Amino acid sequence: MRKDHSLYKTPVIPDGHPYEDIFSFQPELQKLVAFSTAMKLPRHRWFYYKPGFAPDIVEMILKKYSKYEGETFLDPFSGVGTAPMVASKMGFSRSTGLDISPLGITIGSSKVLKLDKQDVLKSLDKLKISPYRKKIEQYYLNKAYKKEIVRKLLSLRDSISSVEGTSETKQFLNLCLLSIADKFADVKKDGGFLRYFEREKPENILDYYRKLVLDFTEDFTKLTFESAPEFILADARKIPFDDESIDTVITSPPYLNRYDYTRIYALELAMLGISDEEVRSIRKKTLKSHIEAKHKTCPDFSSKIFDAIESDLPQRELSNPKIPEMVIGYFHDMAWNLKEVARVLRPNGFAAYVVGNCRFSGIHVEVDAILGQIAESYGLTVETILIAKTRGSSAQQVRKYGDLPLRESIVILRKN
Repeated sequence: MRKDHSLYKTPVIPDGHPYEDIFSFQPELQKLVAFSTAMKLPRHRWFYYKPGFAPDIVEMILKKYSKYEGETFLDPFSGVGTAPMVASKMGFSRSTGLDISPLGITIGSSKVLKLDKQDVLKSLDKLKISPYRKKIEQYYLNKAYKKEIVRKLLSLRDSISSVEGTSETKQFLNLCLLSIADKFADVKKDGGFLRYFEREKPENILDYYRKLVLDFTEDFTKLTFESAPEFILADARKIPFDDESIDTVITSPPYLNRYDYTRIYALELAMLGISDEEVRSIRKKTLKSHIEAKHKTCPDFSSKIFDAIESDLPQRELSNPKIPEMVIGYFHDMAWNLKEVARVLRPNGFAAYVVGNCRFSGIHVEVDAILGQIAESYGLTVETILIAKTRGSSAQQVRKYGDLPLRESIVILRKN
């Protein structure tokens, strides 16, 4: 059976769906649930992060649902910092991003630095690549690079750490190194995997790096922050804030798609100096959106849609026997997060979740609707579900079960 692309033009909402009256199809948001438009914007463009969303979608949500001036903002899955950056620029008195990955925290905090262009240029001019003779321990650095290339990159990293300059300058220069890390590797980020193959690379590492730094310095004055957002290494299932201390939450948790971002961004984590053992530890602590993460049962949430999936999915023929545990664990992890968000939100505060539905063995997993029902377990109201786009099932799913448009949505929640 071939994909019917006409299906993707409008979402299919079954009659009698618990949220049929509050779904709102808004196809003008389609491009905004992808990160690509951010790559044209000052500072946001400093690191390409495919699972992120566009700054414009954050601005749209804030203008429509929040007062924002003088209020407090939180993104508990902040990735590379897009939402806190937008919130801070729009006038929130305090804007915070949490993430369990040190890569996200490093990039987010680097993109909001107050930087002196002359200090950066002075330090840049002194950088050099010398012979690097230390033993390279990390698996992905040895696997993805030719020996002479990875040694040059690590030598440049050492030169950045020792060069004369402010701590802000060094942090920015390190971000620029992370931004080029995969350009010199024989690897490509391909969906949820790293695909290894011999590829064409820029000729000279230092020349390529210097051009990138010079380009990025042009952004220093194009986007500045009166009150820069804060980025904290923390778990979204245990938010480090007091009860009723947050006015607004906008976030996009990892989609339930089996993507392990500690593998997809393994090169960048290794370039940060994080050991293989530390990466494995982080992997287990991430949200249960992939089969290697661990989860803790959340005992007090309710969702009839989830209950049906929990009963039916283990009976199906699956490509991996761990998929039912992953799907079930994902919603238990999200229940912990929603419970925490309900706790920290002030009365009349709102939360927006950008999420994507998925399908396993023909079973449609309505992430948006299930999260809505879980949120209601903790006293939040589902105000609306904005459908930004629909996408198709995988070719394997289509051949075996027929096609079905899968929603990417923004779930708007309000604390009464």
